Amino acid sequence: MNGFPAGRGRAPRPFDAVTLAAMYRRVSVPEDLPWHRDEPPVFLQQFIEARGVFGRALDIGCGSGETAVYLAGRGYQVTGVDFLDAPLRFAKALARQARVQISFLQQNVLYWDAPGLYDLVVDLGCLHHIDDRMTKLYRRVVLRALTSNGDLIIGHLATPISGSYNLSVPLPRCRTVPAVRRLFASALRLREHAVEHVCDSNLGRLTIGFYRFTRSL
Repeated sequence: MNGFPAGRGRAPRPFDAVTLAAMYRRVSVPEDLPWHRDEPPVFLQQFIEARGVFGRALDIGCGSGETAVYLAGRGYQVTGVDFLDAPLRFAKALARQARVQISFLQQNVLYWDAPGLYDLVVDLGCLHHIDDRMTKLYRRVVLRALTSNGDLIIGHLATPISGSYNLSVPLPRCRTVPAVRRLFASALRLREHAVEHVCDSNLGRLTIGFYRFTRSL
């Protein structure tokens, strides 16, 4: 399903669609996005190197495709999902340049059923654009997609955004570690957490909290 279901109105809004669409309209290359970085986060790189096994990976809110391409280059069979067309155009171009095969889908992930199970689910920029009242839908999608021995990696704002992008629309949300842990309570166990400075941009200093969850035993 593309877009948002009819009749749900503006409150709660599933994603900050206006915010993200406006940001993508302002750039002609992904390098100009305020959160762009050429390399994946150190947390993700170290985990992938240590994991040592491959399989199917799902990149939720894949954006311009850097994470999906990185995972595909490490041997994963990757599906990337985003609800906007503009970032997916960037992502497909990047995959062609890297000569990797990735299935990119334009979907509203909150109302999407993943095609099968994934050994690795990664979200480095989706959750903090989801309204608190819609996180149950996000949880449902993640839990349905993750294999019994799979890993979930989340990157979520660790500190509030202090700058602006000259947009009169909401900026992404910042949630505490206990709040993120509670989102998956009883279903997933938090195994690792780290905070990493991503970049300095128009949005201020972007500091991200990284989480690794596995199924609870």
